[in-house]
Amino acid sequence: SLTVQARRPVYNASYQTILLNWRDDEVNLPYQEGQNLNYNEFNLDNELIAVVAYYSYLILALDFESFGQHGGEAYLRRCENIVSQMQAADSRGWKAFDSKSNRHALISALLEQSQQGFRELWYTYHRQGLDAMAQAVDKGRKQISDALPLLKEVRSADPMTPLLNIFVNAKQDELKNIYSKTSRQEQKSISDLLSDLFPTYRWEF
Repeated sequence: SLTVQARRPVYNASYQTILLNWRDDEVNLPYQEGQNLNYNEFNLDNELIAVVAYYSYLILALDFESFGQHGGEAYLRRCENIVSQMQAADSRGWKAFDSKSNRHALISALLEQSQQGFRELWYTYHRQGLDAMAQAVDKGRKQISDALPLLKEVRSADPMTPLLNIFVNAKQDELKNIYSKTSRQEQKSISDLLSDLFPTYRWEF
């Protein structure tokens, strides 16, 4: 298994927000000592290089998406290209329908038109929400609150989408901190929303 984590700084603050906290249980990384590891995006034939390149581009994509709407499109397309090339590989994680949370499913969800609400949420949450809270906490928090229902649209498009896990794995603790000092009415509203989206998690502020 492989755990991939990434953070990005929040504007005008010492705080860093988690962008990715993902565990991949479908990795197969054969390597022989002394083997050359050369990356060629048009001719991938090495599993180790492909996995490292895939997650490197995914991190870049999520980072750029957090600063601009669809800012990570080019990096998502590079992930898509890697997945496409690795379809013929005799290993798990790259093929469609093998899993709803593998590398193929993840990049397909991020590019799926019916799930673009996630990318809209991602931008609003970070750029208009977290980055704005240094100057106006209430204003930034409201942007986040108004954007969170987009996750319902994402779930409606695909109840098994891995994007919900991408979000909750990265943001669970952060959301609790964001709403820990709000009114009871606002806490209940957000708690009800998140409990509906993520019923296996405890949402107490």
